[in-house]
Amino acid sequence: MATMTAEIPTGVIPRPPFQLRSLPIPLRWEVTRRHPYYQHWWQLADDFYEDRPVRQPAEEHLRAAALVVLRAIGVTGQPVDPARDDLDFDQLDEGWLTGAVQPMSMRGMAMFLLATLPPDDLERLARCFEIGSRHRVGDDEAGHGLQAMTELHGLTSESLDSYLDEPIVTINPAASQQQVLAAIRALHAQWREERDLGDRRLQADRVPDYLKVRDRREGWGEGRYGIGQATGIMAISEEFGRPRSTVWDHSRRAFELIIGHPYTPELWWHVMGAPLAVDCGIPALPRPTRSRANQPVTETTVGVPLEVAAEGDGNESEGVESAEFRDQLRFVLGRHDDDAEVLRALSLPADDEQLLGCVRRFREEFAE
Repeated sequence: MATMTAEIPTGVIPRPPFQLRSLPIPLRWEVTRRHPYYQHWWQLADDFYEDRPVRQPAEEHLRAAALVVLRAIGVTGQPVDPARDDLDFDQLDEGWLTGAVQPMSMRGMAMFLLATLPPDDLERLARCFEIGSRHRVGDDEAGHGLQAMTELHGLTSESLDSYLDEPIVTINPAASQQQVLAAIRALHAQWREERDLGDRRLQADRVPDYLKVRDRREGWGEGRYGIGQATGIMAISEEFGRPRSTVWDHSRRAFELIIGHPYTPELWWHVMGAPLAVDCGIPALPRPTRSRANQPVTETTVGVPLEVAAEGDGNESEGVESAEFRDQLRFVLGRHDDDAEVLRALSLPADDEQLLGCVRRFREEFAE
C-alpha cells in the first residue's frame, strides 16, 4: 500500500489522520488554532496563499515548510488567523476534514498522488497530464485525453498499481444497499484494527470543558498563548471548584485533542515547552567540551524556530538538542527553590515577570 509520507520534517509530530473527524467543524477549529504548530506557521502559510512579497531570501523556503507542517496537523487549505472567533465555517470545508463520510475532490485526489508517489512516477505522470492538456480551440480534446490515458495505462509501476493506505474505496451503485453496507462494515472494522483506533468514543459536548481548563493552564486568550496568564493546577482547581484529579484529567484530554497524542511531559516539552523557553529568552547552557563551529542546524535544535535557526546567530543554545535542554532546565530548577534564583543562575533578569511566569510553568510541569 502507498502511504502518505510527504516530507514531514524530522522532529514534527503529526496528528493521526483521523483524529479530528469525530468532532464538529467548529470544535476542530478550536483545537487546531490552539496547536503550537498552527500558532507558529499559519502566517507564513497565509503569506504563501496570498502571494505576498518575500522579505528575505529564506522566507520562500519557510513558506513551503509551513504548508508541510500544517498539513501534518490536518490543515490543507489556506489558514485563518487563530484570533478569529467570528468564522463562517463554510469557508473551512474545502481545506478541513469534513466528517465520517465525505466525497473526495479532484484537488484531494491530486494531493494524495503528490504526497505518495515517488519522484520518478510523478515525472512520468506529469507527462501523461501534459499530453492530456495539449489542445486548442477546435482540437479533438477527447483524442488528447485518450492518448494520455493510453500512455498512463502503458506505464509499468508498482507505486501506480498499489492501493492507498487510506480508507478510500469505489462503490458500485448497481449493488444493493444491503451489499454496500455489509462491505463497508467489514472494511470499517478492518481499518480501525489496522490503525489501532480502538472503540473509544469522544463526547463532543465535553470538549469545551476540557479546553477551558487547558486554556487557563497555558494562558490562552484572544487566539494566542500568554505565559503571564498561565495558571497552576491547584489554582484552577480552586477557581472551578473541582477536584485536582478532575482538572488534571480535563487538561490532559484537551492536550490530546490539540496535539493528537496522549499527554506525556516529554511530548509537552517537545511541542510547547522548548518553544516557550526560547520565546521567553531562556538560553540553553553551553557545552564547554564541544566546538560550536560549523555545527549543522537540525529541526530538533531546541526551541529555535526554523527561521531563527537558519540565521545561525551563534548563541550558546545553538546545537543543543531538545531532551538535553530540558534536562539542563530540570537540573537548574532542582538546585534552586526560588524562581528568581533560577533566573540568576541562567544570567537572566530576576525581576522579569514574563521570565518568572515561564520558570513557574516549567517547575510545575516538571514536578508532574
